[in-house]
Amino acid sequence: MKRTIKIPWIILLLLLFGIAVKAQVKVQVLSKKVTKNLVWADGQSLIINAEHADIICTTHAQNSIVLELTITAKHENKERAEEDLYKMKWLSETKGNKIFLRNYVELSRGESRPESSIKVTYNLKVPEGCALNIRNSFGSINVKNVKAGLKINSEYSKITLENVGGKTDIETLFGDVTWNGLSGEASVNSNRSDINLSGLSGNVELNASIAEIRLRDFKDVKQLNIKAEKSVIDLIIPLFDHFAYSLDLSDCEFSKPENMLLELPAEKANKIVLEYQANQNKPLVSISLTYGSLAINP
Repeated sequence: MKRTIKIPWIILLLLLFGIAVKAQVKVQVLSKKVTKNLVWADGQSLIINAEHADIICTTHAQNSIVLELTITAKHENKERAEEDLYKMKWLSETKGNKIFLRNYVELSRGESRPESSIKVTYNLKVPEGCALNIRNSFGSINVKNVKAGLKINSEYSKITLENVGGKTDIETLFGDVTWNGLSGEASVNSNRSDINLSGLSGNVELNASIAEIRLRDFKDVKQLNIKAEKSVIDLIIPLFDHFAYSLDLSDCEFSKPENMLLELPAEKANKIVLEYQANQNKPLVSISLTYGSLAINP
């Protein structure tokens, strides 16, 4: 026989009241903003060391770095949000040919770490000749029109680049990379991060583990080198025969255009090593993939 458990009506009312009160709690949002112009000289680079930050950067035709920095704290308790807001500090300093920006939590003796959700937003305009070195965690990075050099080392931060050239070096953990308008020399090392590139020119090198890699709109690509594991690679190359290919695939699915004439194994093989249009003085697409799939689409 099943037993029926009866909950007193007063308990039900208290539970419902508690849910309603919780739903009505208003999050308090407090912020402070700083605007600063930093003197810049030819040959100087900008180094940003950030955490819990959204970094937005573009170029302008002036010899100064324009910074608008906003710190935001969110908490149900206004006093707590205000206290935590002032625990997040920021610093700018110049040492030789390097200009440093960073944010950090500073605690006095006996103070506890912030309970609020804190976010720092860097909105930057840098000179066209200013190289960037960005380190960030738990945020995002958005860079446009930088051609003087870019280095990114990030964790748990989405990376979005547009019209970025010169020498670019990216290392990312749990942070997808989207890049439109790539030129120069580009290197991307990703771990558990998807890579989406379009408008490719120059030399591109990708090293990835556990990723979805999608490349399209090939322009003046000189060389493309991909080394990946446990990944899905999708190349959209309408003029695929403008390139030479070197493929080394282990435990992978492989699809290609029908008129891309390759001698594939008669039976499904764990290892596929192929070359196509080698020694024809064409830009080389070299792919080494272990566990995953490769699709070359026209």
